[in-house]
Amino acid sequence: MALTSGKDVDAVLAELQPIVEHLILTKFSGQQDLPKKAIDPQIIADAAGTAGINSVEIIENPEQAFDALQQSNSKFALVTGSFFLLNHVRPKLREHGAIT
Repeated sequence: MALTSGKDVDAVLAELQPIVEHLILTKFSGQQDLPKKAIDPQIIADAAGTAGINSVEIIENPEQAFDALQQSNSKFALVTGSFFLLNHVRPKLREHGAIT
């Protein structure tokens, strides 16, 4: 997960808390009309503990974060938070046959 600066971290974590066993936090960089910046993963990690998500890992490189997600033993995996993050992991999703 990575969130765009300005997003309501607490609200997002409240939605995820019932379904998340382990949270991998990362960053992204994005260019659209204006440069986009991710919220510092440590800020999200601190808020996650308060929200009751106790298993949190920070991997700042989004491609490496996706690789770690793929190596997990989880039955389900979710990439969420920002379309800018998806731009970084889309090639990996294609590589794994998750999208065409």
